[in-house]
Amino acid sequence: MVEQAQSSKAPIEHLADKISGIFVPTIIIISFITFVSWYLLTGEISQSIVPAVAVLVIACPHALGLAVPLVASISTTMAARNGLLVKQRLS
Repeated sequence: MVEQAQSSKAPIEHLADKISGIFVPTIIIISFITFVSWYLLTGEISQSIVPAVAVLVIACPHALGLAVPLVASISTTMAARNGLLVKQRLS
């Protein structure tokens, strides 16, 4: 039963997997485009890095929403180790 509870995914985890599969590469591409654009405008690498990193930093809080399924999975595992079985997760 513990194995079954740990192996099943909550619907929110499936959604987060789909979103992260699109979100992360998109942000990296946008950051690269930002870097190239600033380099073409200024001609200096040092002035191009700051805006590119800013894109990554601004996108970081959105990654917090993707961490929710990870927390759900870890909490189920920890509960099972302590003898508590979670049969169904609320989503």
